[in-house]
Amino acid sequence: MHGIVLDDDAALEVDSRVSHGTTFRVYLPLADVEPGRESTPLEVPPGDGQTILVVDDEEALVRLAEEVLASLGYEPIGCVGARQALEVFGAAPDIFDALLSDVIMPELSGPELAIELRRLRPTLPVILMSGFGGPALQMRAQAASARATLLKPLRAVSPRFSSPPSAGRMLQRPAADLLDRDRD
Repeated sequence: MHGIVLDDDAALEVDSRVSHGTTFRVYLPLADVEPGRESTPLEVPPGDGQTILVVDDEEALVRLAEEVLASLGYEPIGCVGARQALEVFGAAPDIFDALLSDVIMPELSGPELAIELRRLRPTLPVILMSGFGGPALQMRAQAASARATLLKPLRAVSPRFSSPPSAGRMLQRPAADLLDRDRD
């Protein structure tokens, strides 16, 4: 909750009373869209079979990202943890078009993993994802030369483009932008 409030220039008010419970009030800034009008999502080209190494320490999140990326036209290869990713990448570093990694993992963080993988492939594009946004995420992403960041949790694909955004919508734009730049 705190990360959402910080990232969206919002405010959070908490009122807690013993034996009465806690009330959270979130104050969001006004939108720039006319009431009653939904914004139209931008068309993003699908992937073209590019191979993306997906790394998270939670297997369920790896599987969700794999499923979503495959549905968007990418070829995801999932690893549970940075150590497994180092082994998989080390065996065939040239097959990967990008890295999508969680930031906070035991043993080796996502930014540290990106730095290690870039020793083998200096031009490897990196997308980092984290449940904690704000300046700290941006600093870690910069240190790892990541080209994009995503906020978790990724969500299962929703039937509409309104909030909460689906994992597909969350992953599609950064992946397409990142891999499209490398085609030029």
